[in-house]
Amino acid sequence: MESINEEILKSYGITATVLDACESTNEHALINGGVVFARTQSGGRGRNGRNFYSGEGGIYTSIAFDVIDEKINVQGSRIPFSPASLTVSAGCAVCKLLIEYGFDASIKWVNDVFVADKKVCGILAERRGDRVVIGIGIDYASELPDSLKDIAAPLFSEADGINLFAAELYRKLYCELSACDYDYYKSHCFTIGKYVSTCNGEGVAEDIEDGCLVVKTEKGRIKVFSGEAVILKNRKVYEKD
Repeated sequence: MESINEEILKSYGITATVLDACESTNEHALINGGVVFARTQSGGRGRNGRNFYSGEGGIYTSIAFDVIDEKINVQGSRIPFSPASLTVSAGCAVCKLLIEYGFDASIKWVNDVFVADKKVCGILAERRGDRVVIGIGIDYASELPDSLKDIAAPLFSEADGINLFAAELYRKLYCELSACDYDYYKSHCFTIGKYVSTCNGEGVAEDIEDGCLVVKTEKGRIKVFSGEAVILKNRKVYEKD
């Protein structure tokens, strides 16, 4: 079975550190900088400290940027950023790549990518001091535990082509970081139009503004900056003004 390989990635133009295993690629990148891959993670994490399953056959990678004057250097260009813009850029990169591979991919606000009704990717942007990191975990050909098979799925049954896919992911990511295509993100976000429960209340997700979810509640519109938007069924959908 093909696995992430430092030399193969380099042949595709991606310079990275590849670890057999680590606790968290985000943690490694925050400490050491650069681009890092791990074949497995023992402590992969998602938003709100949730565990992210990271078995063999997946793509687990993080890229760190040093922050200077609230900008990051992306291939020689100084780019203003926010945690929301990093998450949006990564979500667009993954979604666009999957569509190019023929998958019916879409985005669940704020940081998950789905194929059909199964999660295939999670994204986590974190900042510590003057360093920010984007972590991406993709179930490329992971053998998932039974407890996750109802909600997540691997893209492929075998890991053939995993290094090419990983290299193409980074090429897409660099482009998206320079553009931050909110229009694409919104047009591929299936959360919009759904009745959701958030930390700020329940209502209909109507829009995304600067990475924030705009929700119409009984009392008016609110912006949700972070947290989970749980899609609820059989709830009233308020008419738009």
